[in-house]
Amino acid sequence: MTKYYCTQCFRNEKVIEYIKKQNLIGSCSFCESTEVNIASAEDAFWFDLIISFDFLRASPDNRGFTLERFLTRQVDLLSETVSHQTRIEIINNLFHLMLYSLDINLLHNPDQKFVANFKGTSALEKKWEEFKKQIKHTNRFGFDIDEKLKTNLVTILTNNKKTLNKGTEFYRARLGKPKGSRTFPYEEDQVMAPPKEIVSEGRINPRGVSYLYVTDDINTAIAEVRPYKGTEVSLATVQIIEDIEITSFNNTNYHGKSLHEQTELYILTNTINYELSYPIDEQAKYLDYIPYQYISELAKHLGLEGLEYKSALEEGTNLCIFNTKKVMWKSGELYKIKNLKVEAEPVNQPITDATFSFDLEW
Repeated sequence: MTKYYCTQCFRNEKVIEYIKKQNLIGSCSFCESTEVNIASAEDAFWFDLIISFDFLRASPDNRGFTLERFLTRQVDLLSETVSHQTRIEIINNLFHLMLYSLDINLLHNPDQKFVANFKGTSALEKKWEEFKKQIKHTNRFGFDIDEKLKTNLVTILTNNKKTLNKGTEFYRARLGKPKGSRTFPYEEDQVMAPPKEIVSEGRINPRGVSYLYVTDDINTAIAEVRPYKGTEVSLATVQIIEDIEITSFNNTNYHGKSLHEQTELYILTNTINYELSYPIDEQAKYLDYIPYQYISELAKHLGLEGLEYKSALEEGTNLCIFNTKKVMWKSGELYKIKNLKVEAEPVNQPITDATFSFDLEW
């Protein structure tokens, strides 16, 4: 028996437009609305639509996101006006071939988690890979960047603006303590952004350009300086003294664009977010940092004052603040690392996970 979707089930304008063009009025097989525009669930349109999501993979360890959340909040496919159960039934029907191949039935397991495998799935992501090689080895200043890639980078940076409000506090760490001190940490200028005359290249800042790297979580701040057991770490609490407009690579969405554009932008955003957080070989960092330094310069050109991205080492969010004059040191504390936990597995495994956990004392 043929099933039918209706305009009430979806939020995406292109999908709604397609359903209306079928000129069918009837009852929806999913949300049970009556006397509404409907379209057959067997139309080729739906097969073409789900191709946009071929980067989705079932999570092997149940980490990641549910399809219901992703297709409702991350991209604007499904309507929030229908029930959660209705959205599950729509997804189970839309993605039935993919789910069947994975032996998954969302009706029985609606909380099944998925992850995104971006490598090679997006033309835009491929342009990014080409650009990284080009700016590192051919044209250092990015003048020959593909125009479509640059346009989409601008979209990512401007579409995901957020404000760090005056009074918001963050954390920053530095290994060690002042010479001769027993219990006092580095303070004020000793733990803030280094002078431009001595600053080396960082993940986001070029050599000679001083930015302030902070995080919203104490454990993340300490993990980011790579301590070992017994290390003493100076931890600073810093405060925003004037509103700062930044861009975020976390929890982004591009609602209103076509599903293809949304998924392309989502893939590129999350690829860059992952790369910003991923540990880089110290010997290769000078070259490997250059693409992200280009992004920071582009963000500054657009009037933004910082970038927000995830941490690979702990649960916190990292920030790189360009305008260091809008941040002040507030207080400091000296910590000592009591314990480190490392989880590892052979490099030939499909997924490698290394995590650190800290028990702190001061």
